[in-house]
Amino acid sequence: LGQTLCSGLAIFLLLKILPAWNLDKFITTMVGLLSFLAGRLVEFVISSAIVFVFYVLYRLRDKIAEALGLDHVTVVRVSVKDMLPCCGSVQKPFAIYIWKVDGFHSGSWFSANNLFVEVHHGFNQSVSTRVHPQAGPSAEFKARLEMNHNPADSESPMIILVKHQLQIGSQELGRVTIPARHPDSTNTVAGKIDIGAKFGTVRWDDNTFTKAEEVAGAEGKIWYLLRPLDEMVEDP
Repeated sequence: LGQTLCSGLAIFLLLKILPAWNLDKFITTMVGLLSFLAGRLVEFVISSAIVFVFYVLYRLRDKIAEALGLDHVTVVRVSVKDMLPCCGSVQKPFAIYIWKVDGFHSGSWFSANNLFVEVHHGFNQSVSTRVHPQAGPSAEFKARLEMNHNPADSESPMIILVKHQLQIGSQELGRVTIPARHPDSTNTVAGKIDIGAKFGTVRWDDNTFTKAEEVAGAEGKIWYLLRPLDEMVEDP
């Protein structure tokens, strides 16, 4: 009741302060305003629904891309920070060593796996090893791939894919994802690179390489090593 009285008093004072207004004109204006809002209500609801759908799609973009198998695909290879002269990123070269893979079931019933490894990270172009024809469930690559890494990038994971080459395209057999952020910093891309820098010589053995046994989509294993290029010495 008190709120109603206050509202009525406010309307009364408004009409007194504005002599060109009276109660009839006030009511007519309010009815016109409500009619205008009611006429635009449907448009407002539709516009709000479109904005909400786009917001949901944006928040779930990573999960949608993963469900479609496109989470490792990079279309735009530059960020907003890279466009600003004061905020340009510093790219540091590093090497990805792929020693071997093992335990990957055949991607085709009619032929053995034509195995190769493909790596995606940030704005880099994807890199891959050569294909090992008719390799079956395992292959020894002893390959070195090179990429750039932005230490300030906390959004772009590294995805290592084990694939089977087909007559047209390829089939993913399994993947290992190295996050850009993790409670344990040694499990990040930057952390793996720092660990690799501690080895004086790159040797093809279990003491040097990381064996990834938790491979998404498969029961196989991948042996890999990340290492900064400027501190790398290869085992002859």
